[in-house]
Amino acid sequence: MSDNVTAVIVIAIILIGTYILISTEKMNKTLAALLGGIGVILFVKVTFLTTGLEIFTDAELFGEIIDWRTITIVVSVLVIVEVSRTSGLFDWITIKIIKLTEGEPTKIFLYMNLLTFGLAALLGAAPAFIIVGALTLVVTRNMQLDPQPFIISEIMVANSAGVSTVISSFVNILIAARYQLAPEHFLTYEGFIALGLPIGALLVITNLLLFKLLYGKKIQEEAANASVDLKSALLSLDEWQVVRSRPVFYRSAVLLIGTIAGFVVASFINIPFYVVALTSAILFIFFSGIRIEVILRKLDWEMAIFFVGIFIIVGGAHKVGLLDLFAESIGAAAGGNKYVLWVIIIWLSALLSGFMDNISVAAVLVFVIPNIAAIGFNETSIIWATILGANLGANLTPIGGVANIVAISLLEKEDAHISWLNFIKLGGIITLANLAVATGYIILLSAVLGW
Repeated sequence: MSDNVTAVIVIAIILIGTYILISTEKMNKTLAALLGGIGVILFVKVTFLTTGLEIFTDAELFGEIIDWRTITIVVSVLVIVEVSRTSGLFDWITIKIIKLTEGEPTKIFLYMNLLTFGLAALLGAAPAFIIVGALTLVVTRNMQLDPQPFIISEIMVANSAGVSTVISSFVNILIAARYQLAPEHFLTYEGFIALGLPIGALLVITNLLLFKLLYGKKIQEEAANASVDLKSALLSLDEWQVVRSRPVFYRSAVLLIGTIAGFVVASFINIPFYVVALTSAILFIFFSGIRIEVILRKLDWEMAIFFVGIFIIVGGAHKVGLLDLFAESIGAAAGGNKYVLWVIIIWLSALLSGFMDNISVAAVLVFVIPNIAAIGFNETSIIWATILGANLGANLTPIGGVANIVAISLLEKEDAHISWLNFIKLGGIITLANLAVATGYIILLSAVLGW
């Protein structure tokens, strides 16, 4: 057996083994990714010492394989979200919206889901749900409503909204950063607004219509039985009580608007995305008045470390040609038909994302995309098929996304547990509908844009 074939087999075993550990939750996903990454590095070093085959150098490892631009964007977004959350900005918005509903459960259901969509487009699914989910429990508890319909609909709206903007999910950040926000692939901020936001809005409308069929009667019955006193108590909430400092609140609001504007402008004047994100994060820290060590302690560093491990594993698989074989298999399965290819990529990436981390799935596919395109398919269409599938698959199971796991935990604390089977029944309906819409959307874009 040649040295290269041995390398392909060993790294394939490491890759598959790591993904099995992640999908089965037999080990913390970050630890699994790190162990897999270390395994790849050790194998590369041993191979070089024993055979002279150098799969990748240290310079390639730290300068090419580990994508520090993506990691910088991830950490910067985490800082922006944490400071904005601490300022009370999102809680203030949530209470304002609740007051607009006048305490009507049907309106609360609709408005909270629309708020979830807006925040998910701005911040990502997990931060959006953490903010809205906590406020939802306060509302449902005070009004003696079943929190399950509200929480389940919000996580699925948040996940579907993940396709909306370049920073609305880590899948988007990973793919956009890998392609350096290439405007020809609509991966700039305004590119996502043009292609991602319309389908994000359409998917959320689809979800809300489905949830109206699934939960509408139950919520209406609870609305009819809602206590006038409970409504009054809810409407008496003071939104300014959740704001620790009004100056910090106003500065956070201005900076958040400025950050979004910066992402849009940067695309036109060719400033790298990570530079805008990092600059914005530094400004948030400086003007927040919060000590930097306090902010850094609260960040989800696991996410950044997880990316490092995954980059090493996938980078090793790419260097030995394993991902080329995967691309050839997908191309062969499509039989040269672009419509079949889009269906395969959207539905396969969604299925895999439902049972393992969708970032892990995207990390592999982002290396595979150029190889599939080289066979004769339009690269932009493959990129967007991957973005849609990887994001939408998160709704399939309770472990499909971070928001799902948080939601299950919150419901258990409220004695409103939802079983795996019931979640998959609901998630299956939503995911199938979303994937059907997404497939139709890619076909429509193909006709309009000439893919």
